[in-house]
Amino acid sequence: MSAHDGVMSDIARRPMPALKPLDPGLSAEVLEWADELRSIWTATGLSLNQFTCLYGPIDKGTVSRYLNGQRVPRDRWFLDKLLAIQTDNGNPLTPAVREHLTMLHLRALQVAHPHEYRVRLVNDELEIALTGKLEAERYARVLEEQLAERNRQIQELTDDKGRLRVAWDADREAMQADFERLTRDIDDITGQLRWARERTAEAEQSCQHLEYLLEQLDDHPGAHEDSDGLRLSILARELNTPLTSVKGFTATMLAKWSKFTDDQKRVMLETVFADADNITRIVAGMMDASMIRSGRMEIHRQLIDLPEHARKIIAGRVAAGDAEDRFRLEIRDGLPETWLDPDKIDQVLSELVANAVRHGAGIITIVVQPAYLDDDAAASMPVSDLGAPDAAAISVLDQGDGISPDIAPKVFEEFWRSKPRGGQGLGLYIVKGLAEALGGAISVHHAPGGGAEFRFIVPAGTGPVQIPERRQDSDE
Repeated sequence: MSAHDGVMSDIARRPMPALKPLDPGLSAEVLEWADELRSIWTATGLSLNQFTCLYGPIDKGTVSRYLNGQRVPRDRWFLDKLLAIQTDNGNPLTPAVREHLTMLHLRALQVAHPHEYRVRLVNDELEIALTGKLEAERYARVLEEQLAERNRQIQELTDDKGRLRVAWDADREAMQADFERLTRDIDDITGQLRWARERTAEAEQSCQHLEYLLEQLDDHPGAHEDSDGLRLSILARELNTPLTSVKGFTATMLAKWSKFTDDQKRVMLETVFADADNITRIVAGMMDASMIRSGRMEIHRQLIDLPEHARKIIAGRVAAGDAEDRFRLEIRDGLPETWLDPDKIDQVLSELVANAVRHGAGIITIVVQPAYLDDDAAASMPVSDLGAPDAAAISVLDQGDGISPDIAPKVFEEFWRSKPRGGQGLGLYIVKGLAEALGGAISVHHAPGGGAEFRFIVPAGTGPVQIPERRQDSDE
């Protein structure tokens, strides 16, 4: 049984109506989608005329183009209608099959109609934002009702206190406690209402931004997908999760601070601090990427000690909880004098080591050594004839699976990620930009002992480096 038959086995299949064969010139994604769509269509037992009469306003020609792969539907209406007919016929599909069909639809739409695919993604984001706005408004209304009720209760207690002050001398302390409790409740609900209103305003701004992006896509269907608007959209999505966490924890702490233990308060504050640090990192990354794209990266050169900077990065990783024996530093004799920006060097080294920790395995080795701009010529000359090195090289090696040759050229591209949810995709892009701003260069290739090796070369003095092409190992 094929993978196709395994996924679609619970669709009640009937004899296929007369449909012309699919065009073999269609892309693989569209062919796979059209084949699945035909299977579902056949299971409904409907003709084109029956379907258009029962479920207009779609016309027979459009349905025929959908079934022949000449057109991929922009939205889910046609697929959802077929699945609803299946359910009405007593043959409902499992969630796994529905998810499979949705994935095939999106892949086919992306290949066949990339602009409509981007419009679909923005529409989905808009729908999510609108739903969040409605939920926030609903929550705000509930809080307003609670606030009005608390105000009514406090007013009643205040009136009772004024009328019965003399008679209730013995119960004054208890009434005062109730008064203070209700006052705290009002303060708590007022804080939550303020937070809900802020969320409503943020949701409104998000809706306006997504509507603007949709208009831009409609006005400029050929615009490249890394435009400033889409960069802002990526930034908004990256910031949404930590901002929501910060807001939620802050509102909870303000509402129930006196009810939490010290340990609970510490955990919540540490979470807020970590999310705030994540926000700072995201914004800093986007700012660095923007400076690199515009060529406005400022470099402040001074005489630096490269081995000392490598030691500092390793010490920072160990202090953060990494095992000390996972890192090894090798320093070769004859290092030349280098005038570089210390902050930028730390940023490059920190990102390369962090990348090795996240994606590599085994021992991570940092090698600081003298280098020659023309490696091939230097390798063929006697040591006595080489002269002083004209560059310094820093290599970061791990013992993981390495990077395949077809992926290696992409790792320094902006927004490239090894996994769909692997962060912003800016780390190595920024590293490359900083390396070039320092007059140097960076490359990646197969490490001698397995794994990946990132080699960062900076010139002796302040001049730029020209890196000769490196021959790849035969096993790559």
